Amino acid sequence: MTKFFFFLFTSVMIGSGLGTVAEASKARLEALGQGADGSYFINDNRNIFLNPATIIGMNNQLNIEVGNNGGVNPKAEGGLIHSNEVGTFGLHLGRLGMGAQNISRAETDLTYVLFNPQNSVELFFGRDLGGFNVGASLLYSNSKSDTGETVNLPDDKASVMTMKVGTHNDSFGAFFAYSINEESKTEDLASVIREYEATSSMKLGGVYNLNDNLKLSAQVTQLDFKFNNGAGLTGTSGQQDLVLNMYNHLVGDKEFFVFYTVGITQAKQTKDYDTVSANDVEESQMYLPLAIGAEAQVKDWLTLRASVKQNTLIDNTELKNAATDLKTSNLDDTVISAGLGLHFGKVTIDGLLEGARSGTGNISGNSFLANASLNYSY
Repeated sequence: MTKFFFFLFTSVMIGSGLGTVAEASKARLEALGQGADGSYFINDNRNIFLNPATIIGMNNQLNIEVGNNGGVNPKAEGGLIHSNEVGTFGLHLGRLGMGAQNISRAETDLTYVLFNPQNSVELFFGRDLGGFNVGASLLYSNSKSDTGETVNLPDDKASVMTMKVGTHNDSFGAFFAYSINEESKTEDLASVIREYEATSSMKLGGVYNLNDNLKLSAQVTQLDFKFNNGAGLTGTSGQQDLVLNMYNHLVGDKEFFVFYTVGITQAKQTKDYDTVSANDVEESQMYLPLAIGAEAQVKDWLTLRASVKQNTLIDNTELKNAATDLKTSNLDDTVISAGLGLHFGKVTIDGLLEGARSGTGNISGNSFLANASLNYSY
């Protein structure tokens, strides 16, 4: 097991007035430089995918993410949140959860094609227990393609089951995610099998509010899996990530706010091949991400938002195997995102400006918004 070297960093900042905006869309979070599966800092309804306890207190709603099927980005997904006297329930369809994301990353990292789990169903439940919100979720996907006895091959199957539990209140939040099952297998020929099987896949995270304007978060991820690339290479791979971040809310209210986040990330990946002659790999990264963002409701019906994100001062990657010892640092990775929200009573339509997402810098009438979503509160 790879050990982490933890880093302590301190900063004193001044700010005022945290706004309470709670729309729900991948487009909004991406435009503000946050993760599509939720934010530790920005109040948004998609935070249930990070910590299921945040479902407490949310409006009854239906939300739809416009997109494609088959795992193509942007991915089509959608669901609802509904409360009653028992608690708050959620149902979401089509999301690529932690397990599917891990399988996709293994494909990219090991450059082989895997069958991906599809048609996921995710269930949520949350309840207020006297000042502490507690919640849990379960995501399940089980996909199979069997060509039958006549053709016989290829055959594919993939399945994931991920459980999350969490707690949340005005001062702090914490969650734990664990993959009960996470595997993929493709059999092209009797002797050609491509496989992925997680032996350990989990994530632990939390956030602490020092005051209304200053928050700290930490997240640890552990992933170990066995693989077979179908071309004679089998082995195990491991990944450990540590992410520390600070959020400072500089100014704002419910109609306008400006913020920045700064943190440090340390990651390490290993590949241990069963074949003695293969080159085992060790890769490590350390970087200091800085993001600056703002959101403004300029009209009753229009909200604009944008962010810039970059690894600053520290941005190092090292890759080692039997033939390579490659070190890189401070390569250009500046990312600009921008988007808008259109409000029509209880309905909100969000999207990213296509020019910002594509990197052209142009706003085209042919493709004005990307990653469009619709949220209806009831």
